[in-house]
Amino acid sequence: MIISDFWYQRIENWDWASTSNTLWGWIYIYGTGPASFVLLAAFVAIVYTLVISHNKLTRMKAICIILAILLGPGAIINGILKPNFGRPRPYAIERYGESEQFLKILEFGKEGNSFPSGHASAGFVLTILFYVFYCHRKKLAWLSLAGSLLLGLILSVARIAQGGHFASDVFWSFSITQIVNCILYFKLVFPLEYINQKPDTPIENGSIKKKILFYGLSLVLCLLFIVAFLLNASITKHTRLNEAILPQTKLLKVNCVLPDEKIVLNYGRRNHVDFDFLVLANGFSWSEFKLVVDKEESDNHQTTINIRIDKSGMTRDYNGRIKVMVPKGIKLDLQNVSGKLIENYLD
Repeated sequence: MIISDFWYQRIENWDWASTSNTLWGWIYIYGTGPASFVLLAAFVAIVYTLVISHNKLTRMKAICIILAILLGPGAIINGILKPNFGRPRPYAIERYGESEQFLKILEFGKEGNSFPSGHASAGFVLTILFYVFYCHRKKLAWLSLAGSLLLGLILSVARIAQGGHFASDVFWSFSITQIVNCILYFKLVFPLEYINQKPDTPIENGSIKKKILFYGLSLVLCLLFIVAFLLNASITKHTRLNEAILPQTKLLKVNCVLPDEKIVLNYGRRNHVDFDFLVLANGFSWSEFKLVVDKEESDNHQTTINIRIDKSGMTRDYNGRIKVMVPKGIKLDLQNVSGKLIENYLD
């Protein structure tokens, strides 16, 4: 909580670092890219050992890398722990102006995905390269260790600054990935590497047909990974708008056609209505979301505001939040609200 407090107070207007910012957005969307690249390289290495070199140790190292990535960040963290613990993210808890209760580590919630951090685990899991390189390529092993720890640290800081995770979430991501890495290496690779003390040198006498097969399969794998990576990009859009309303307005009607949205109503001391729009989705990174607000004012002290989202591109797992700041003393009438309404609270 102390680290989250620091980042929340450091950001202008007491808010989290927006992922629409170029640097934060780039880290959030592409920070898991190195893990995807290493995963692809490991699959290519397996094809190489099956078609050309037939080197069992290299093949087992590649399998170890693949299992580390698929089991640690994949099955354990994102597949089992995140959806079942339901820990609310920092940006969703009452301490930072929202409605969810803060939960400690190992306490179960309902809808949150804070524990543990998937992004941080995608960096820390690459320490598996230190294990597989250390016996015969020590310099490369130490460089891999430094790079993976640095990447994990950058992703951890970014996600904490964005209000996506607590420091305890990223610590557990680090711990889980290291435990999985150790078990896999000492179970799969260490026995072979301990027996075979000679450098792991591949055989380069594959036939032309085998080489063509290898390059063809590698190309197919590359194309599949590129498509999967583009479709899996995490998209975050954060927009703030405000609409001035007449001082004599007594009734405010809000029409929201926002499926799977959380709508937060907040009362403040202003003469305008503020809209804070946050949307999260997965899909092609060039997909766009735009918050459209139309205002209609009448002579009978009534104002109607229509809210909708214009989307373009291929996306999935869409969800978001609209926070509306309404001046005090105005009666609010919600119409056609298809999202989830969170209980009103005072500013």
